Amino acid sequence: MIKRFFLFVFCAGLGAVAWALAAPYLGRPVPGYEAQLYADLPRVDWGDGNAFFVLAGLGAPGATADPYAWGRARALREAHLQEARKAEAGVAPEFRLGLPPYDWDADPGAQTRPLLTLDTQGLGEVQCLYDPEARKTPCATPASLNAAIARNRTLWDRFEGLPDYPRFAPVLSFGVTKGRWVTWPQDQDPDFWTFYGGSDLMTLGQMKAAQIILAARAGQGDASVTEWLRFQGLYRRMAAAPGTLVDRAVTMVLLRQHLTALRALIRADPAAVRRHAARLKAALAGTEPVAFLRADRMLADDLAASHGMMVGSIRETFGTYPTAAMRDMAACVGAFRAALRAPGPMAPDFDCAPFLKISVDDPDAFGLFSVAPLLFAPGGGAPNVVAYLLYSGVSMGTALVDSAHRYHADAQDLRRAIAALAQETP
Repeated sequence: MIKRFFLFVFCAGLGAVAWALAAPYLGRPVPGYEAQLYADLPRVDWGDGNAFFVLAGLGAPGATADPYAWGRARALREAHLQEARKAEAGVAPEFRLGLPPYDWDADPGAQTRPLLTLDTQGLGEVQCLYDPEARKTPCATPASLNAAIARNRTLWDRFEGLPDYPRFAPVLSFGVTKGRWVTWPQDQDPDFWTFYGGSDLMTLGQMKAAQIILAARAGQGDASVTEWLRFQGLYRRMAAAPGTLVDRAVTMVLLRQHLTALRALIRADPAAVRRHAARLKAALAGTEPVAFLRADRMLADDLAASHGMMVGSIRETFGTYPTAAMRDMAACVGAFRAALRAPGPMAPDFDCAPFLKISVDDPDAFGLFSVAPLLFAPGGGAPNVVAYLLYSGVSMGTALVDSAHRYHADAQDLRRAIAALAQETP
C-alpha cells in the first residue's frame, strides 16, 4: 500500500514536472485579444489637416520652416517602430498598419536636439487669472502672462494654430522608442517623444484660458467667446481620438481648465455669452464619457500602445507567449468595456483582479501560491510571471472615468446656465 502511494506521488510529481516543462511550448496568441486591442482603432491620417502632426512638431527648433512636416516625419518614425514591435509580438497581419515609407536621412527632425520647451520663469500661477478658487502663489499678472507669451513666441504661435486643423488622428504610442527595435544608423539613437510634453501643453492651455478671460474683461467679449469655441473644438477632437491613459489625462485637464474659463467668461461678459448661446450650448452637448472620451476603449487603447513592446520583449527573451496572462488581460478589457457601457458611473469597487495577482508592492501577493500555478499555465512560468510583473502596475483608468463623469455633469450644468441666461432680457 505504501509502495503504491509513493509510486503515485512519484508519477504525479513526474507528470507535474513534465507538464511544467511542456507549458512554454503551449504558449499561443489568445483568440480575440488582438481584435479587442486593434480592430476598431481608427487609422492615422497621413495627409494634410491632422493637428496631431502640429502637436508632434510643437517643439521643433525655432528655425524649422515647416513644423507640420517635421511632426509628421517624427510620427511616422514612431509608427514604423511600433509596427516593428508588433511584428516581434506576433500580431496578426490584419492588425498591422499600412504605412508610408520612412527614410531616416530625409527626416528633418531625426537628428535634432534639443527641442523647444516652454519657458515659464517669472510667470506665476496662471490659473489665478481666470479661476477665483485658485490657491497657489505667487499669482500670474497680465504683464507676466504677456511677457511669457512674447518670450515663447514660436511655441505660442504653433499652439495657437492647432485648432485650425480639422482632424486629430494620432499615432498610438507611449512615445518612447529604442533603436533595438529596427536597424538605424549605428551612431544614431532614435530616443524621442512623439507626443509633446504634457506639462507644457497643460500650461499652454492655462495661458490660453487666461488670455481669453483678460480679453473679455477688456471689452472683447465676442472675440473671447469665438476663441473659447475654437479651442473647445480642438480639445474635443483630442478627446475623441485614440490615446494612452496619460494622453487622455492630459486632454481631460485641458478640458476642465477650459470649462473653468467658460465660467469666468460668463461672469466677465454675460451679454456676449447670451449672443453666442446657441454655439456655446452645442459645444457642451454630447459629453457623456463613452461618446465623448471613448472611455470604454481607454484600457484597450493603453494596452494596444504597449502590447508590442511588452509581449515582443517576452517572446524575444523566452521564445513563447505569456498566454495565461494574456487571457486574463483579454477578460479585463472586456469587463472594463462592459462596465463603461452600462449607464452611470463605474462601481466604486470595480477591480480587475488578474493584474493584481503578482505585485512587487504586495509581498503577500508575490508568493509561492500565486506564482506556482503559473508554472503549469500555457506559456510557462517565467513568461507569465514577467507579464504579470509588467502589467501589475497598469491603471484601470477608473479615476479618469470618474473625472469624465464629473466633467459631463459640470458641462451640462453650464449648458443649462447658458440656456437660462439666453432667455433673460438683456
